[in-house]
Amino acid sequence: MRFLVLLLLSALLVGSVATFPAWAATYRSSWTKLATPGVPVVAYQGDDVGDDCTALDVPTVEVVSPPRHGQTFAAQAKVLPHFPATNSHARCNDTLVDGIYLYYRSDPAFLGEDHLTVRSKGADRLFEVDVTIRVVRRNDL
Repeated sequence: MRFLVLLLLSALLVGSVATFPAWAATYRSSWTKLATPGVPVVAYQGDDVGDDCTALDVPTVEVVSPPRHGQTFAAQAKVLPHFPATNSHARCNDTLVDGIYLYYRSDPAFLGEDHLTVRSKGADRLFEVDVTIRVVRRNDL
């Protein structure tokens, strides 16, 4: 009986390992955005572009560490990729593709820094981004 249980557990373990996505690349980054109280700002833009400059898929976006002084919301939209000039996909930067925006909106009276962490999965890569939002008065921009 013990052997049967171990055999069943081994099969489940092997099956779960085989179905776990093997990400071709994982990227971590961080950046800072400016915002004014209560006004939405793009905290993250996700796109997954193939060699032919078409969207491979619309990435999923998950807020793994939410902001303390505001809310986030996502919207699928056409986006312009922003690859660095040294990237082979930089030629796609002028091509609208299906993508997703993650917006941040601070609480109306909040001024200061807020933080969130975003995880985005595309067809063959995983991004984790630490975003700092500096919320300032409009006159301070």
